[in-house]
Amino acid sequence: MSLRRLPLFAEQLPTSVGRNLMPSQFNQTLMTQIIAPCGINCVECEAYQATKADDWEELAQIAESWSEDEDIVYEPKDMLCDGCFGPRINGFCMTCDVRKCASNQGFHICSNCEDYTCPTLEKMWKSFSSHDIDDLKERLLMAKLAI
Repeated sequence: MSLRRLPLFAEQLPTSVGRNLMPSQFNQTLMTQIIAPCGINCVECEAYQATKADDWEELAQIAESWSEDEDIVYEPKDMLCDGCFGPRINGFCMTCDVRKCASNQGFHICSNCEDYTCPTLEKMWKSFSSHDIDDLKERLLMAKLAI
């Protein structure tokens, strides 16, 4: 990536956090992350962390808290997750419309799609209560710059 292209993309970042990073810093930052198509850092997800810790008690608690009603009931094994494109994907993410769309189009992140941001992604972001949407957008733009 040339440094001349960076300012064009940096202007699109919703906050100033990424604006001072050089291209090599983008890559170093992203190496400690697994970016989901929607911008979530899978490494920060409680299901991912419990899977990596092999903590079945925590997986059971997550399954209980993520089970919305009697129609959607998760078991601890349903919470095993290695990130959105890993060999094990938790039950919630397995049915994620954003993940399915990105995968069907051959993308790992939505910001590489010409339809970014689409109604499907916007709907998912609106449903998030524990994520800052500007952070997700910034992460997706940073990931796009690193490619």
